[in-house]
Amino acid sequence: MRRTVWFTVVALLCWSAPQALAETSKSSMFEFHVGSYEPAIDEQFTNTTPYADVFGQESPLLFGFHTDRQLWQGFGSLAVGVGARYGSVSGKAQLEDGTASSDTTELHLLPLTASVVYRFDVLQNRVDIPIVPYGKAGLNYTLWWVFNGRGEVANSWGLDGEGHTGAGGTMGWFASAGVQLHLDFFDAEMAAEFDTESGVNNSYLFAEYTTSEVNDFGSDESMELSSDHLSFGLMFEF
Repeated sequence: MRRTVWFTVVALLCWSAPQALAETSKSSMFEFHVGSYEPAIDEQFTNTTPYADVFGQESPLLFGFHTDRQLWQGFGSLAVGVGARYGSVSGKAQLEDGTASSDTTELHLLPLTASVVYRFDVLQNRVDIPIVPYGKAGLNYTLWWVFNGRGEVANSWGLDGEGHTGAGGTMGWFASAGVQLHLDFFDAEMAAEFDTESGVNNSYLFAEYTTSEVNDFGSDESMELSSDHLSFGLMFEF
């Protein structure tokens, strides 16, 4: 009788372990991003190209993160999230006659985002296909500042005689489309161990294309920081 009881208990534990793993709740996503970002500064000028003149063809490489909280899970999942990235590019400052000086100048960018995210993870959850398309849309507020050759925020005088500080922030919107590759599909045993030890339900590689209009919604007085760019990275779902 005692053997029967112990056998039943062990059998129930062995059966319930994978069930518990499969039903581990998912509530949030954390992403590491890296990608180039070329602001459309020159597009707001007609007879000059200040960005190209100073930085040439160089584009800042932005590193950052995005995190979101899932609000609904059904036919896919819906989430709200925030993110931040940072990057810089350097070049030679221009003299009044348009020639390059010996001083190095740097443009620093810090885009901050708030967005709604939809992930079509139905095929992954129901038939174990490791591809998850997704989309994001939301607001982008990009902080920017320019350093002069002394490592200080650059200042200049305009034709109107007013002083201008080389720092500010520009508001706008963005939309992204991407695809996630479910890494757990390739090694389920390692994924289960990772889940048990760290609470990570799923891991993904991803590629994402973003188009953004960051110009204070069409203001002529703002720095034009709109851009179309690709980014890549790693996602963890908790």
